[in-house]
Amino acid sequence: GVDYGRRCCDFIVAETFFAYAEAKLALECARQYAKGVPVVISFNLKRGDDLIDGVLIQDALRFLADAGADVVGLNCGRGPATTLPILEEAKKNGIKVPLAFVPVPYRTNNENPNFMTLKDENGKIAFPLDLDPWLCSRSQIAAFTRRAHELGIQFMGICCGNASHLTRAMAEALGRQPPASRYSADMSKHAYYGTDSTLVGFNTEEVCKKQF
Repeated sequence: GVDYGRRCCDFIVAETFFAYAEAKLALECARQYAKGVPVVISFNLKRGDDLIDGVLIQDALRFLADAGADVVGLNCGRGPATTLPILEEAKKNGIKVPLAFVPVPYRTNNENPNFMTLKDENGKIAFPLDLDPWLCSRSQIAAFTRRAHELGIQFMGICCGNASHLTRAMAEALGRQPPASRYSADMSKHAYYGTDSTLVGFNTEEVCKKQF
């Protein structure tokens, strides 16, 4: 048959799987119809440690890696704070292939590890239109990116809810300077906290004296 993969792509991403069985099928299809093309497989993990077909997430990652997936990990569903611990455990378990870290940019937590259960101040589910108060800051995204990099994670991105300034923060945290870095804040020009010599002395001097 025709080797479709080599004709049209550099790698294949099969993502947002809730069940191990469907991820396994996706890997088998990619191997059959796109021979030789790297395959990334990632899961959307709900509350708990198991997928909807009962397979533990750590087992699922290991099974897929052993079956020939080039990259395995998580995407969507969970924010950085509840995605990284899963990947940290995978590293401890000896996963040999690169890991994928593609969280949603929301401040999920142990009580609500998946962004679909985050609530507003009135107790109403915030998903999908009222998640703004739960967004990570660019500094938080940068911090999680550096932590992921320290773990040796090589495949990174941001899933649903992403914005360009967050992608820029992730790139800059990795030491890169994409074209959009020209829009990054230059705090040396800040009216009160800047250090640029062109600033009016009153601003910086008075702030240093804690007059404001």
